[in-house]
This record gives sequence, structure tokens and C-alpha cells, in this order.
Amino acid sequence: MWKNNRNQIKQLLKTALAMLCVGALFWLALVFPRYYYAHYDNNTLNRVTFTDIDVSTYEASYGSFIEKLHALAQGFSESGMRAVQVDEPGFEMSRTELTKITNEELKKFTNKEGLNITDISVKKKDLVLYERYVLYQMSENDSFKGISGWKLVYENKKRKLTLFLDEEYHKIYYLENQSKEVTKYASSSSVGMYGIYGEEKAFMLWWNIMMHYYGLSYEDDNIRIDLMQYQKTGRIIFDERYEITLFCHMRYDKLGREVMQMGIPINKVIQM
Repeated sequence: MWKNNRNQIKQLLKTALAMLCVGALFWLALVFPRYYYAHYDNNTLNRVTFTDIDVSTYEASYGSFIEKLHALAQGFSESGMRAVQVDEPGFEMSRTELTKITNEELKKFTNKEGLNITDISVKKKDLVLYERYVLYQMSENDSFKGISGWKLVYENKKRKLTLFLDEEYHKIYYLENQSKEVTKYASSSSVGMYGIYGEEKAFMLWWNIMMHYYGLSYEDDNIRIDLMQYQKTGRIIFDERYEITLFCHMRYDKLGREVMQMGIPINKVIQM
């Protein structure tokens, strides 16, 4: 009887050991391949090489508005610029926000004596078009980072105002104000402040205000300014290589309505 009990115990132990072995083999069959392939990948396929490449194309890549002007000057000088209309989620702005920013920027076209060269304000209800664009260099230069901005059109019974507004720094690159009212002095050769101050003084007044507005300085060794008063134009030259035009044109159209265009010629890139 004792022998039978011992045999039964041995049999139970063998059965339990066999079950443990089967369980262990089953566990290994499930888990081992996962760890094996992870180890294999980490040592072969998934080796990552880090390189110091700037792939950012967003506004944070520009440390200042002057850097953007430098980039635009390079783009215009080398191969020209192109504009792509975009509608990315997360970059929306409301009509209220855009109008508030626009009015704040229009107020900054003012000199120390408080004279505003545009004397314009806009209303949200008059915003008939707002489109977001990103400017790129035509040559698809990988070092050129996209510059985003808003094309805005405000229109009412008195005027149509078109402008291109920088998305990050909110500076107005280009502004076109088309009056819908026939001006009394339509036969005059000068318009607006040009008629008040005379062409030379008015141009210098406008130029100094725009220099201050864009943060430009004659004391910057990397920037040279060439004024062409007879064309109401100035050239901003960076590093003696890249130049961009800053202009102010005031005229009457054929119907005697006042038209003012000023800023950087973004209208050559975007239909304004």
C-alpha cells in the first residue's frame, strides 16, 4: 500500500511538472518573439541618426520682423517670390480679431506730432474677404522659411481698402486705398498729404514714419538705404546683396478718385 501511495505521488509530481513545462513553453511562445524582435530592431533596423537640420517653416523661426524683410529681399533678388493660399486647422482668425489688429496697425502710421499718413479705420462689417497665404521663394530654396500673412479687403460706400498683414508681427506689408468718391481737386497733380506739404517734404515724412514702423535704422551696418524721391521709392539693401523696394504712390484714377498704394510690392506676388 505504501508503494502504491509513493507511485501515486510520483505520478502527480510528474503530471504537475509536465503541466509547468507546457505552461512555460506556451508563455515563451507568446512572449519570446516580441522581445526577440524588439532587441533585433533596436540593434539593427531602428538605429536613428540625428542631424542638425532646421525643418521649421513656421513664423517662430524668424526672430524679428527685420529678419523677415531680409528673407523677402533675398527672395525677390534671387529668384522671385510665390504665394500659396492655405487653410490649415488651428490657424484661423476671426473677423473681429483681424479687424482689431488692422486698426491697431493703421494707427501706428503716425509721426511724433501725431500726424497719421493714412487716416483710415475699418469696421468688421466691411471685411468682405480674408485669405491666408504663405510666401515662398520661387527656387524652392530649402533654407527659406515660409512667411505667412493675411490678405484683407474692406469695402464700403466710400472706399475699398486692400492690405497684406503679417501673421506673427502684424505689420502691414502692403496697403492700397481706393476712394469711391470723386475728389474736388481731381485735376491736381498731387494727392493727399502730397498736396498739403509738397511732394518732397511729404515723401520724407512718409519715409521716416515707415522706417520707424518697420524698425529700420540708418545706423545698422548690414542695411543700406537708397532714396529715389522722384519715384517716391526707397531701396532697402541687406548685406550689399539683397534689396527690397519700399514705395508710396498717390494718384487719381480716370474718374478723379484718389488712389494710394504703399509698402512692399507684395501685389506682384498676390493679386491685390
